[in-house]
Amino acid sequence: MCLLNRALELEPCNEPMRCRQMLFHAKRGRIDGAHRSYQQLRAALEEISGLRPSSQTTFRYLRLTGRV
Repeated sequence: MCLLNRALELEPCNEPMRCRQMLFHAKRGRIDGAHRSYQQLRAALEEISGLRPSSQTTFRYLRLTGRV
């Protein structure tokens, strides 16, 4: 997890890495961590390029957090 966190510090908009981070948290029952990771992605994309996470990433987030 330390390497993943470091990679995301360097590249906060990397959706595949954020999905791995969300999965890591969800598998450990830390839904709040998955939520925080998704929100960090949203904020980074908005700040850097005015974009939003892909629909695939959003679906994964919703599924991992039990919102679908």
